[in-house]
Amino acid sequence: MPFLLLLCALSLAVYATTTDELIAHAHTKHLSDTRYWHLLMHSPDGESEIDDPAFFLSLEGKTNLTSELDETIRHLNEDTNRSNESVFCRFPARRAWLEHELNTSFGEGECREYEALVAKMDPQSVTLVFPSAHINSPA
Repeated sequence: MPFLLLLCALSLAVYATTTDELIAHAHTKHLSDTRYWHLLMHSPDGESEIDDPAFFLSLEGKTNLTSELDETIRHLNEDTNRSNESVFCRFPARRAWLEHELNTSFGEGECREYEALVAKMDPQSVTLVFPSAHINSPA
């Protein structure tokens, strides 16, 4: 029994370290400064164009992209909730990009609403229509 308790305690310590290591690795790679992270955050100039607080995990996420990155990693790595409302399901692009950049996996989950939408749309390709350089004053 004492061995089991020790094993549980050690696994929790390793789990917490893993999140800190992932965040440290993200900082080492300067992921919050990358163009892709800025695109995910809708932030061309360091401040997000999104006004909805539900889009951010950090209280200062709108203006502090590093803080938002840290909280995203923390939620993805530590939350066991995999419901439609979870960070795991709400931000699939953030998750996929971070898994690629950090060479890790945040586990599996069932994101039923997302999967139903993709199945319903059954996308084969995407076409971007760019009518003019200035969308508000087409010529």
